[in-house]
Amino acid sequence: MQRRWLERCRRELARRGSAAMTVSAVARQFGFSSAAHFSRAFRRMYGMSPAEWRERALRDAEPTSSEGAAAHRAGAEPHVPRPGLFPARRTSGTSGTTAA
Repeated sequence: MQRRWLERCRRELARRGSAAMTVSAVARQFGFSSAAHFSRAFRRMYGMSPAEWRERALRDAEPTSSEGAAAHRAGAEPHVPRPGLFPARRTSGTSGTTAA
């Protein structure tokens, strides 16, 4: 359940229309009663604070080309890697390859 709440919060934070809302207000809107708990859970899940995510998402959402503008109009979210979910393990003796 918490994962679903975090995903919804992540999408809401990246939405340009919610930029005036505080991070705490977004957290409350999706069921988190404590801003501190929300921030810790968000950082654990996505590897950055909700404020960092919002800043990066809004900055990356700025269209820089006609393709970017079309994606922005279509509501596409910026690609931000989610570190820590499935860390790659390097195998010994190989360079640049990962094993599952």
